[in-house]
Amino acid sequence: WKIKRDLSPLSWDAFFDKKLTVDVGEDKFCVYVKGNTGPVFYLLHGAGYSGLTWACFTVGTASSLGLHLEENMQLRQFCAEGDIFSSRENI
Repeated sequence: WKIKRDLSPLSWDAFFDKKLTVDVGEDKFCVYVKGNTGPVFYLLHGAGYSGLTWACFTVGTASSLGLHLEENMQLRQFCAEGDIFSSRENI
């Protein structure tokens, strides 16, 4: 038996509501947003990881806390890598 698995990447919109680009001077940063009211969680990831590092955390946190993210919680994920555009070598 061979089980065929789909290992293709999931899209950001499977976890987040919005994908924004924030301009800071000449630099551009990608921000993922889930929800629109309630407490705000700002999550940063370390070097070498993608901006979707916190995607499963978003869903898991909402589930664990029994929250409906759309109504009770905001989660904003700032990517420091991946969807970032900068004229500086080290940012």
